[in-house]
Amino acid sequence: MRAMELTGWTKNWRKKWDNPVLRGRPNHLLVWDWIIGHAVYEGQRQGNRVRFGGQVIELAPGQVTCGSRQIGADAGVKASTVRRVLSELTDEQLIEQRTDHQCSLITVKNWALYQSNEQGNDQRMDNDRATSDQRLSTKEEGKKVRREESTYACRPETESLFGFISELCVKYGIDNKVNKKALDVLVERYLSKVRLRVETQHCVSWLISKNLRGITDQRLGNWFKKAQEIGKREELRHLEWKQAQKDPHLAQRLKGQREPVFGEQQSIADFESSQSA
Repeated sequence: MRAMELTGWTKNWRKKWDNPVLRGRPNHLLVWDWIIGHAVYEGQRQGNRVRFGGQVIELAPGQVTCGSRQIGADAGVKASTVRRVLSELTDEQLIEQRTDHQCSLITVKNWALYQSNEQGNDQRMDNDRATSDQRLSTKEEGKKVRREESTYACRPETESLFGFISELCVKYGIDNKVNKKALDVLVERYLSKVRLRVETQHCVSWLISKNLRGITDQRLGNWFKKAQEIGKREELRHLEWKQAQKDPHLAQRLKGQREPVFGEQQSIADFESSQSA
């Protein structure tokens, strides 16, 4: 991340108050204004060369490297909230994000529209606003679901796991499509049966290996279910081992008589089929 002396001014785009992504949402406004205030500007000669992705790059006007904790500390917003806001700003095409192992590279889309030194941008702003309105209208139902999720009272374990999922998605550049209500049901079902964070990490790794760029509650639920089955199989093996210590011959006879309750290869095939659907 870069350290830059904050001098000069930025333009305060009046039409942001007409944008439903920002209007009436103080955390979104704080994060947006932080990005605008810290992004590289036209003609900047210092602080625009940074290390990102293992190499030194020169930031273009409208770009900034940062972390959610840095924004949160400056804006007085929780880091988890910052990550959620950045994700929404990305979805709404206000910014673009790229992430390496240290920080995120944020690019403000239409930067010249907000900070250009030239006059007469009103028509272009209106056109951009019309496009934004059309895009937002098609996502109205999705926004309603997200608002309902934000007011839904989940158990603390669900909130913690959802935050962990969001961190993984930002870290690995995949989409978080998990419905919080559905996740709450999964947490209630599997909390005492599987290691939720560990299995979530394994699920994300599996998705990346299969080039699947989004995690959903359905995929996560399938993973938890198979993890529970594997746990049962290991528990059965442990019981068989203990039984064999007491009476090897009896344990062997019982094992031969018992129908298999879990087929490992079949389970893997079923799971991969469910994930690809």
